[in-house]
Amino acid sequence: MLFEYILIHNNVYIIYLIFDFMALVKKIEYTSHLRREADVSPKSVLELLSDVKDNLKELDSTLEYLSEIELFEMVRRGCVEIKGKGKGVTSIDLSSARKFVDRYMQDSEGGCQSCTHTKGEGSNDSKLNLYCKVNESGPERGNYQGGLSPKVRKHFYEPCEKWDPKISTNIRKIICQE
Repeated sequence: MLFEYILIHNNVYIIYLIFDFMALVKKIEYTSHLRREADVSPKSVLELLSDVKDNLKELDSTLEYLSEIELFEMVRRGCVEIKGKGKGVTSIDLSSARKFVDRYMQDSEGGCQSCTHTKGEGSNDSKLNLYCKVNESGPERGNYQGGLSPKVRKHFYEPCEKWDPKISTNIRKIICQE
């Protein structure tokens, strides 16, 4: 027999599942108020990590002593499990925080994927072709294999000498500065 109920506490949905003759299992989903791409900034990342930590501390006071780097790695995993007293386990879904951090990292690290010089242009079949507006122009643009120009394909994850990231500060640098 299964009993289920949901509580909402500080933007966190708590779902209690109780099985007869089994341990208590709590599944919690962290939801952030930072959702829009316009919210992605160094300040908002620090605010998000602080909010996650504050919510986790309410569930387990020992998590108060997590370093910012440990907290960041926990968010990157997208889930954390806390063993309670007895056989109980609390599983916390951090996927909304992870999506936000992933978006920040996509705009601040890597190559063409995070560069302000990368531009897209639609083709006849409405596929988006990405090219570098600094080094590629005119007839070089066209239907590229996989939608990426040769330069963009080469530097998609590793920056070239003209790389200009959308967000200039790497997330680990932000965390270490705090």
